[in-house]
Amino acid sequence: GINAEYGISMVLECTGVQGHYPVDENFSDTTLQFWFNFGDDIVSEEADHSKRLLVMYGSVFKKLTEILIRKIAYPSDNDWQMWSEDQRAEFESYRKEVGDTILFVHSFVPDCISVLVGEYMSCRTLGTSWQKIEATLYMFRSVAETIHDNSNTSKEDVTDSTKIISAVIESLPSLPEHPKIARTALLLCGAYSEWLRNHTDQLLPAVRVLLASVNDPNLSPSAVMAFRDLCIECTEVLATEIIALSESFPAVYGNHQIKNREKIRLCWSLCTLSSELPISDLYQYLKQLLSASLEQLHQYAQIEPQKELKNKLRLEIGIVNAAFHGVNIPQTWPEPLLQLLNEIWDTLRSILAKWAHDEVIIEEWARDTSLP
Repeated sequence: GINAEYGISMVLECTGVQGHYPVDENFSDTTLQFWFNFGDDIVSEEADHSKRLLVMYGSVFKKLTEILIRKIAYPSDNDWQMWSEDQRAEFESYRKEVGDTILFVHSFVPDCISVLVGEYMSCRTLGTSWQKIEATLYMFRSVAETIHDNSNTSKEDVTDSTKIISAVIESLPSLPEHPKIARTALLLCGAYSEWLRNHTDQLLPAVRVLLASVNDPNLSPSAVMAFRDLCIECTEVLATEIIALSESFPAVYGNHQIKNREKIRLCWSLCTLSSELPISDLYQYLKQLLSASLEQLHQYAQIEPQKELKNKLRLEIGIVNAAFHGVNIPQTWPEPLLQLLNEIWDTLRSILAKWAHDEVIIEEWARDTSLP
């Protein structure tokens, strides 16, 4: 009725209040639960009545999508620098809540993606702020779980969503350069890892976007995480390009500005792909990938423990562990792994003996190298 429409309109206005949460306003986040409840009530109705309600309120949810794109846009770089750490953390948390909201809304009003398409198309014109581009990409990333090819989706919808996501991924290399756009673009690639498994024509372009950023200290965490997701979902296809994909590893490994975690994760991802190699090629691949780490371990085996070596040793332990656990072959350790382990065993034993007093090194080693 009129009262219901007025109430919904008021909530929509509160959701879209001008300004950035939580600096300019601090209540729009409280309205997000309403949209979950409202949507849940609609889809919980009997099928026919639910369809009528979706027709009646579809435009409201599309308007909500427009509003939320605006609300999650970052402030200017200067303003962002002036925000406190707590304010930034609250805003990032708010963005995640908005992402969850739009994912839920898109699950029952799939036409909301047309709003994202319209916004993204307008973003490509000259003079569009980087904030709007990033916000729209963030929304595409948020709805990734609902973009798939299944028997419950009409052929037309599948075709449309395929064209849309293909166009977005193809556009990524030509987007304006800004760290936040780049980070969101990288995470978007990871979010669509399952979709990319079924659209291999878009897979390698997406991977190239990721690998172009793995050696950038600011982007490496997002790039490596997304690459890992793709390696898990698209192992067979990416394994055919494993040599080319591995070319980025030495530079990342040698970059002191890249955190150990990213180096280890990248190694694990590549070794996951190596599971698809012929057994006869696996040993040579692992030996080459790990050559720098094995050389470092050999040197550490000759040196008495020193405090400044500890973090470096932890990296090499992590790299070797990642390699052995990344190779996922359904049999008791294949010959190439046993051959490699046999070659480095004396080195490892010497290091363990020297560092036996260091609980951190020993516990880390014992935790990560539990033999399968």
